Amino acid sequence: NVKAYFKRGKAHAAVWNAQEAQADFAKVLELDPALAPVVSRELQALEARI
Repeated sequence: NVKAYFKRGKAHAAVWNAQEAQADFAKVLELDPALAPVVSRELQALEARI
């Protein structure tokens, strides 16, 4: 479920689990490439916090 992976990725990012967040966002892209702009924005925000 794409929505579940996205929400879990955001949850991981919120508690500084960068690797887990990146893995979940990668799965989102694999399942629904149309979400690339949204996932890219989340990954950029994660990188900015690191």
